[in-house]
Amino acid sequence: MAIAALTSAGYSLCVDQNCYWNTHKFEHPPGTVHFDTVKDSRLWGPLRLYTKSSVLWWLPDPTPTLPTLDDPHYMLTDDKRLPPRTWPRRDLDGNLGPDGPWLNIYPVRIVKPILFTEALILLCCRDHNHVNNFEDYWRGLLGAMNEENPDPDFYLRKRVRPELQKCWNVAKVGNDLQINAAVKQLREELIASLPATPYYYGFRTKERAIRQGSRWL
Repeated sequence: MAIAALTSAGYSLCVDQNCYWNTHKFEHPPGTVHFDTVKDSRLWGPLRLYTKSSVLWWLPDPTPTLPTLDDPHYMLTDDKRLPPRTWPRRDLDGNLGPDGPWLNIYPVRIVKPILFTEALILLCCRDHNHVNNFEDYWRGLLGAMNEENPDPDFYLRKRVRPELQKCWNVAKVGNDLQINAAVKQLREELIASLPATPYYYGFRTKERAIRQGSRWL
């Protein structure tokens, strides 16, 4: 559905198996498919699409209709419940400003912030110590989910589901060794419910990893 919508909007799906983005390893997971949206996508990167089963395997599939206000999983990017940050934060261009609801562009469906935080914790557990090294990528995104405020106690306010809360608390105030230990412990507790990673040393398939001469687990 997403591929069809983007194609109908004028974006070109990349089908070149020798494309730069299909043959190189990166610090982020490769998309299932991608669209080269600019002339030189190596500078900005392509638009990547991921299967829901690779990143949000436990959530129900979104419906074609808009999420309601009481939807437990999804919301839109222009939802007024996404408030501006109360503590100044600079964006990549050095500007101070909020990153609350995006009101001036077409709204898209997103996972609710707490569920997105839970997703990143689970992805850290799934890819913990894997040779693909994507755990570092998930940890970086997890750090961005922190509620910024000068009060240290504020870091612990976001409430994820109980079995993930301890790991989330450590992720906000701990050092790398403490976070690693918390992720490892949680992985051991959840191992029966965690799927195998679909990523092999940064490539989309085992076959591609083998052809590139890379090791994978």
